[in-house]
Amino acid sequence: MKRAFLFHLLLLIGLIVSSQSANQPDTILYNSDWHKVENEKDASYLQIIKYEDEKIFMTNFYMPSRKLYNHGEVYQLRPFMHQGLVHWYYENGQIKKQARYQNGVSVGMEKHFF
Repeated sequence: MKRAFLFHLLLLIGLIVSSQSANQPDTILYNSDWHKVENEKDASYLQIIKYEDEKIFMTNFYMPSRKLYNHGEVYQLRPFMHQGLVHWYYENGQIKKQARYQNGVSVGMEKHFF
């Protein structure tokens, strides 16, 4: 009886910990050629992925200056597929471009800002 209780308790704790870690954002580092790197000192760009649910992820890309470069939702990470409204930014923080995506394909008109 005690073993069954202990087993179920450990299983419950494992499920709670895994569900909490699934909601933690992931950080991916890229060099200036957009290749993944492991060390932060080698990174020029930074991507933070926040898991909204099982199918949609919110991503933010940051420039070497650590200012926001790109913001939007994706429904698939590999290959990378945008979903919904996506924004790109200039170094000064102003919007550079916005586009709407459906299943990774740009739909409608893209807006460019100068």
